[in-house]
Amino acid sequence: MSTSFAIVPSMEPSHHRTNNVVHDDAEARKLGFKAGLITGTTTYAYLTRPAVAHFGKSWFEQTLNTIKLKAPTFEGEKLTARLVSSSKDACEVELADDDGVRATLSCQKLEKPAKAAVLLSAPLNTARPKLTAELIPAGMVLGTLRDPLAPDECLEYLDQVGDPHAIYREQRIVHPGQLLHLANEVMMNNFTLAPWFHAKSQITNYRPIGMGTPIEVRSKVVEASERNSNKLATIDYVWVLPDDSVAMSARHSIVYERGAK
Repeated sequence: MSTSFAIVPSMEPSHHRTNNVVHDDAEARKLGFKAGLITGTTTYAYLTRPAVAHFGKSWFEQTLNTIKLKAPTFEGEKLTARLVSSSKDACEVELADDDGVRATLSCQKLEKPAKAAVLLSAPLNTARPKLTAELIPAGMVLGTLRDPLAPDECLEYLDQVGDPHAIYREQRIVHPGQLLHLANEVMMNNFTLAPWFHAKSQITNYRPIGMGTPIEVRSKVVEASERNSNKLATIDYVWVLPDDSVAMSARHSIVYERGAK
């Protein structure tokens, strides 16, 4: 199976239930970008293609995956997601074009079977206050997002992101890009955000999640910080199955307020 995939980013999955104006061309240009940005979670979806080609179904079981976003990705560009190194238990993937690398994904099989701690559940903050550092102290439990992972929505996502791997449809596995996007939905359902940006994520897969499996996405604040005048939030997430086991966890960082340039 090929470990190099031609990618033409599409806005369709980037707008999968998101209200972030950085994905709108006009609003993104006001912020200094040439067009609307493809979301980091969609970029992650593209990066997983060579990883799944390399590991097969075992990629969904006991792997640690670190995504680093290095430069914006825009709709219609001609990019390549390719395996740049690999071994039995690890691989490195990059998404790039002739101008350079846009994002990387490092995948490592866990040496020992691991389980994530199940975080507490809490009601969503339906008032959705504007996000500030004072609202997210370390250790705070955020409102829980529930999603039925309806099969028709999962299949629609596959069509939108254009993933060629048969495993998703044949074994009815929810795409990891769709799952990581739910971390963004947690923030959008608990807070009102200014234009915000995905910074990085570290994701651990414990087991695949089947289409039609109702899940809870629970989360807890790690820290709110500031770097180069940018305000960042780092949150731990777990994707909890009906039997209260964790199928996936992530430490997800976003820039929720950009500093003055």
